[in-house]
Amino acid sequence: KIKESISFFETSILLQRSNSYSWCNLAISRSLNKSSVYLIKQAYLRSLILNRTDRSIRYNYADYLIEIGQLSTAKDILLELFKEDEHNPLILMSLSNLYLAYYYEESINAPVTNNKQHDGSLDSLQKSIELLETALSLRTKSPIILFKLGMISLKLGRYVQATTFLQQSILSLNEKKKETEQIECRTISILCNFGISLQCNNQFKESETVYLKSLALFPKSHQILNNLGNLYRQTQRYHRAIEVFEKSKTINPHHPIVYNNLALVYIASRSLFPNWAELAFLNLKLSIQIDPSLSCNVSNLIKLKLLLSKIYGS
Repeated sequence: KIKESISFFETSILLQRSNSYSWCNLAISRSLNKSSVYLIKQAYLRSLILNRTDRSIRYNYADYLIEIGQLSTAKDILLELFKEDEHNPLILMSLSNLYLAYYYEESINAPVTNNKQHDGSLDSLQKSIELLETALSLRTKSPIILFKLGMISLKLGRYVQATTFLQQSILSLNEKKKETEQIECRTISILCNFGISLQCNNQFKESETVYLKSLALFPKSHQILNNLGNLYRQTQRYHRAIEVFEKSKTINPHHPIVYNNLALVYIASRSLFPNWAELAFLNLKLSIQIDPSLSCNVSNLIKLKLLLSKIYGS
């Protein structure tokens, strides 16, 4: 959605041309879109004219200059930033990238002897490592820093070190993934309970809006789908409820509540489905098979048997 971002920031600038952050974000978006160097630099420079003291703008501009090989100007900016905040891991990482870029530039310009291209100065590479190690001491479990150290160690033939750094990077990434999953679970829980609170207050339209917007964020959340299905059942939109519950079952076929709730839809809409009793019975049995300790599915099966006895006789 990079083009959408560019359009958004261009519109924002039209509304307020003096917003330095809009210009900076426009530059970043243009860079990701591989726009012309002229257009990207123009946006960065406009941003700097408006706000010369902002570190994030200077930092992003320096990173872009490294990317396009304008190392001398990037170095001036980064050394200025380093003097202001020598304990900022992001600045240290950018300086490390700068010295790594110097190393590759020196390698390209190094003489060729006996048909062999010489590497660049090891001083640049060592400086890059030192900066990364300092950054790592400030941000001990950064998977990016660990990965960069691993790759440089690999380049230098320090294979044991490289293996250690790369293993640590993978472990750190797994931890980050778990943290992200936990945050996602908490967010889904909050959204579901917000929808339920609106539903309990008979604000059905608002509740549906919450669930639909939540699904836009988490399209594979069987919990949100289950809540939406319950809302449709409560508001007697039975066909939509069945459709949503079936989708929830596809995402997580081992969630007993969904089968229980689907059975309740068939019971509530029995005038619409000739085989409602069979479908309700089947879903309740599946729910009990998945989790026999769940009280609602066992209770609903007993109620279904009583209802059938009342309708058809014992």
